[in-house]
Amino acid sequence: MEIGFPRVKAGQAVIAAIAIGTRARSAVAAAPAAGLIEGVAARYWLDTGDSIYDGEPVKFSWLAPELYGAAWIRGRRGDSVRFRLRAAADVFDTTGLRGRRRYPAGAAVVAAVPVIVKPVTGIEPAYDAKPITKYKSDSTVWTISVGVGDIYSLTLKYKVSAPVVGKMEVRLEDGTLIREEEVSLASTAAGKLELFYYVYGDDDQCGQI
Repeated sequence: MEIGFPRVKAGQAVIAAIAIGTRARSAVAAAPAAGLIEGVAARYWLDTGDSIYDGEPVKFSWLAPELYGAAWIRGRRGDSVRFRLRAAADVFDTTGLRGRRRYPAGAAVVAAVPVIVKPVTGIEPAYDAKPITKYKSDSTVWTISVGVGDIYSLTLKYKVSAPVVGKMEVRLEDGTLIREEEVSLASTAAGKLELFYYVYGDDDQCGQI
């Protein structure tokens, strides 16, 4: 029997489990699939309310949307673990999203607990679950505290009487230029505002831009 979903295009469409029954007494259940982590005891389906460390009452009270349901490793505060990955994965160490690093299948990893491991997939992150910050200014320069390396979307409301070609720059807090692109703004109708969308993404970049 083969069950397939070749047109899954959104995370909401992923099915967690399928139960198949039979009356054949000779049927033998298949062995469970090997987990993503080998070489150390791992936990699965990370959720809020889980204890962060062994022997301590502190628990996860909040998780980034992409970390729900992840495989993870718990231990005593300050401990490090060594393990191997059966498939390509993003590994988040004790520093959380700031400590994200992508490893290939078969890689040996050493990280401080708690360690969270997510398999690499082609499903887009839950952008709509991320917080939105509004900036009100008549300037063309904004200081944005991004906090962690991730993908960020900037939506700009504007009003111009004629098409405009400009330049978008992304700089670090110290002024270092890290991205420069030409952008075009279409003219707006009388009494109306238009929207301009800009997406910036860098898994290794964090802090303030």
